[in-house]
Amino acid sequence: MATLTPDDLRTPADIAAALELLRIRLPLQLCDDAGVVLDADGNDVLVVDDTGLRQDEEATALAAVVAAAINAAALTHHIEQQLETTNSTVSP
Repeated sequence: MATLTPDDLRTPADIAAALELLRIRLPLQLCDDAGVVLDADGNDVLVVDDTGLRQDEEATALAAVVAAAINAAALTHHIEQQLETTNSTVSP
């Protein structure tokens, strides 16, 4: 797999495609461990502050922001797909 950069992920569709390619099921959720984000299957997706330099509350808050942003992008993509489908089936 090619290395992805933020420049490769400019749209909700780009993000959704990358997550699908990586086999990450949404929604993302927080783990009981501070700063850990899991996929819908309970698999680790990312760890915020793996060195432990941040307070647990700060690491968890940052993890929540990242998870919410990814979930929102995926939801936006899903809504866009639904609108496209609806618009293509509506006759003038």
